Amino acid sequence: MNHRNTTLNLPLTPSLWNNETHLYAHVKLTRRRVLKNGAPITDKNPNKKIRREDVLVKRMALTRLRKRKKRRDVKSLLDSPSDDDDDASKEIDPNDTSALTKASRNNTHDQILLYLKPSLTLQLVELGPIDFPSKDAIPRQFMDYMDWYAGEDGGGLRMGMSDVYYPIVYGSEFWITFGSLREVNGTLKESTLDVTFEPVSMWKWQLQSQTEENWRKQEQFTGEEDEGNDMLRNMLLETNPYLLAITAVVSMLHTVFDILAFKNDISFFK
Repeated sequence: MNHRNTTLNLPLTPSLWNNETHLYAHVKLTRRRVLKNGAPITDKNPNKKIRREDVLVKRMALTRLRKRKKRRDVKSLLDSPSDDDDDASKEIDPNDTSALTKASRNNTHDQILLYLKPSLTLQLVELGPIDFPSKDAIPRQFMDYMDWYAGEDGGGLRMGMSDVYYPIVYGSEFWITFGSLREVNGTLKESTLDVTFEPVSMWKWQLQSQTEENWRKQEQFTGEEDEGNDMLRNMLLETNPYLLAITAVVSMLHTVFDILAFKNDISFFK
């Protein structure tokens, strides 16, 4: 399986500008059955109906709500005067009466605004030869992201199909930073979306998904976004990986030497 990506142009509608709905991507994956010679089974019978268990449909949110804190009118005595704020205000059409545009203009209070994600990353998890004995034995880290075959429309499950699950398709947001989100209002007529489909190993998927889950729990517990998580993303994106590895090794050695020095000090005073 190879890595695939494309870029889509998304036109935005008044329903989004008025915060009446979210934007979703409906992802449909179809299993490709092949003959013994490797040719698709549709070559032999083009009119053959696709089985329901061969189709997985998922809905991925492309927008999210985020609190924008009120803007403080402060000026630095060291910086030269700038017209950036005036230029930004000129971009908004005074005749635009959409709900999100009105909220964006309000800088004196905290506002819950709608933001558009810059990318959609679909990861197909390679589980390998894992064999779960039953649904109850599946760890929660897997169960929360698994989709199960529910049978044909209007019918029940066929014999032996009660515990059939689809491959795990995960919509990763690990690399989406707060700065890359685009605010949705009446001035945003269309936007681009980078779509990526890639296989991912189980250990890498677990690391990223559990990290994202911990970040979400922190935000739910505190009610605020943790800027430290965003700094970590930016550091991983912008820093050379070799430099990060060297820094980690040096920090580890420094910690070990500190422990040994402390141990020698205690032995000396004894």
